[in-house]
Amino acid sequence: MKKKLSIFILALMFLPALAFLGCGKTESFYVDVISSWTGLTTGSMGGTVSGSGSYADGSTVTLTATAKPQSRFIAWIYEDSVLISNNETYSIKNQGESGAVSKSELSFKINKDLKGKYTAVFDDNKIVYTKLTAWRLTDDLSADGVEENESTTPATMTTDLYVTQTNLAADVYSAVSFDTKNNVVYHTETVNQILKLNAENPQEIAVDLTISEAGKTRSKLFKAEILFCENVNHLDDESNPYKITYTEKGTYEIVFKLSVSDYEKYLIIEYSNLNVLF
Repeated sequence: MKKKLSIFILALMFLPALAFLGCGKTESFYVDVISSWTGLTTGSMGGTVSGSGSYADGSTVTLTATAKPQSRFIAWIYEDSVLISNNETYSIKNQGESGAVSKSELSFKINKDLKGKYTAVFDDNKIVYTKLTAWRLTDDLSADGVEENESTTPATMTTDLYVTQTNLAADVYSAVSFDTKNNVVYHTETVNQILKLNAENPQEIAVDLTISEAGKTRSKLFKAEILFCENVNHLDDESNPYKITYTEKGTYEIVFKLSVSDYEKYLIIEYSNLNVLF
């Protein structure tokens, strides 16, 4: 009986110490950094990356991207979906002038929300990473869009616009009760969601549009499937009319047609390659 009691007392003495040691264990998170040219025959293009590994929670991670002499660094992307910029979470230090960055360092303090894959995007004329950059409403498809600061036309519409990238279930952009001028271009600088395209599996976007004009409200939900450098024309499809044109300036111009009775309006949105923006 005394022996059992002694073992019990010893267990009571050591359990707090073991619990203390267990609580002191620091969790680690894995960070994977890759080049946008991974798996490709790069030649003189692309670049090298470093910094992959496991990092203790709260420690500083520094990822490095170095462009080859004939290439340049473009941007950092998280999980193929978010464009990273300098902010309270991330610090980016670039070497070289804007548009000719040769080396970039991305630093941040790791936690469970920041683990995962980071891609260093290097230059390419047909880059696969795109971003929503502008939109406009027009009743004349042949007319070029006008910048807002150059337009003296009064707002004639109130617009509710929601853009979603359905493959990632990501809300990209919204304009709510927005006073809209006909054929005026509205830019979306604050958007940081990225659409990564390829030639085999289309990326789908959903566009929920409501226009209030001349005392009437008209709404429609559109969907469009975007393939890398692919042009399509479904404007004659009454259920989901849209058209995609890949332009020489490196943008995907997507046209949606809202047609109700004698009313017709076109929504034009642009997704631009990252190498056009940087």
